[in-house]
Amino acid sequence: MTIWGGKGSRAAYLVQTPYLPAMVEEHGYHPSTGLRDIVRNYGGWTGTHGVAHIIFGDTARLRLFWSIITTLAFLGMTGELIVLLRLYFSYPTGVDVSVELTKVTFPTTTLCSVNAWKRSGASGTPLEGLITALEQGRANVVYGFSAGYSEDRVLRAQNWMWLMGEQLIEADRDDPGQLGYTWDELFISCVYDGDDCHEK
Repeated sequence: MTIWGGKGSRAAYLVQTPYLPAMVEEHGYHPSTGLRDIVRNYGGWTGTHGVAHIIFGDTARLRLFWSIITTLAFLGMTGELIVLLRLYFSYPTGVDVSVELTKVTFPTTTLCSVNAWKRSGASGTPLEGLITALEQGRANVVYGFSAGYSEDRVLRAQNWMWLMGEQLIEADRDDPGQLGYTWDELFISCVYDGDDCHEK
């Protein structure tokens, strides 16, 4: 079997290492349990290339050179590991959240009921005649109602109600709560930010 490298080279030693039965039979090699043989075996197969260069270096200068390189690499790796461990165990935070609770003013709110005005308060207002004409179901020339009940009749009544808006608002202003809705009629309860809401 051809062997590349000198007598003490890594290649020569790899051939002598008994990892395959055929090599054992061919060379009659029996592994030693001595420290020197264990170190040389490690240097022949380790993935840390600097160690192999140290063990199988041809000259003392090469071994010294690779010893320095390997030592510096080991020290750099150890220092980097220490820095990472210190950073990890310092438990740094990326976000600091600070919550301050302040008193919030209740916003001004306008509620619009589907029924703009109360049926019970229409007496004595312009709305009374419109309601009477709508509920009679007969034709009415004043409001333009045709006979019978239809969707068009209801829509026309709503349009008349909006046209009477200024008069109805004035009537409600003169007698609050008669035609329009009061706070107590619209709300069962109201709480905001821990405080009770009120009309004003």
